[in-house]
Amino acid sequence: DDYYFSPAALRGHPGQLRVRVENTSSTLHNLTVPALGLDRDLPPGGRVEVDLEVPASGVLPFHCKFHGPLGQNGQLIVEPN
Repeated sequence: DDYYFSPAALRGHPGQLRVRVENTSSTLHNLTVPALGLDRDLPPGGRVEVDLEVPASGVLPFHCKFHGPLGQNGQLIVEPN
């Protein structure tokens, strides 16, 4: 099954956060964080590093725009400092 994020839940603190996502499959995937306006494609075998400006608190859902309906979803849980 190539349609999941591992881990599906990430924890971070408010402020700047660098996230690295690797696509180890042979399928085009994507990282979309709607609340932050992020939409990055990951080609097969590709990797992307993104810097996110994390809000003070809350949960930020993320998904693959191609495979979200198949369960490729996750969340960034923001923990107070």
